[in-house]
Amino acid sequence: MPTVRILEHPRKVDRYTRAGARGKAIYCPHCQDRRVMYHFHWDALLCGPCNVPVAKKDWHLSPFVSPPPEEPEILKTLDAYLSGSDSAPAPTYDDQTMVWFKYLIRLRSSGVTNMWGASPYIEKKFKVGKRESTQILVAWIKTFDLPEAEQPKDGR
Repeated sequence: MPTVRILEHPRKVDRYTRAGARGKAIYCPHCQDRRVMYHFHWDALLCGPCNVPVAKKDWHLSPFVSPPPEEPEILKTLDAYLSGSDSAPAPTYDDQTMVWFKYLIRLRSSGVTNMWGASPYIEKKFKVGKRESTQILVAWIKTFDLPEAEQPKDGR
């Protein structure tokens, strides 16, 4: 990511700073390295590029907003196909999607959770955010609406 010089008098992180649902961008006062935080339950962070511990009150808030994450391609494909669009091809499953789906099959078989509550398990296993884990789960659930011949071969 390119280094960006920010305003002369930037706002600093304080005890009232909240991340919000999409996170809040902050940057290091030493090297201007930018990162997105999803919570502020910490006292200090080690800045990766400059390897300096920086207290929470010294971090600056970035005026730039992070774009929302892109939804997985399989979810777009499934939505188009299930809507009955004539131009939508039958879904194909890449390697990463199959890894997610096979994990969900194993999770369902284990009986540990109701599958509507599987998002936290996906987050922990694949180290993804809440939004992406929900999108993975919804894509997997939507595959059950497909004709059997077009469902993924994930061991159902």
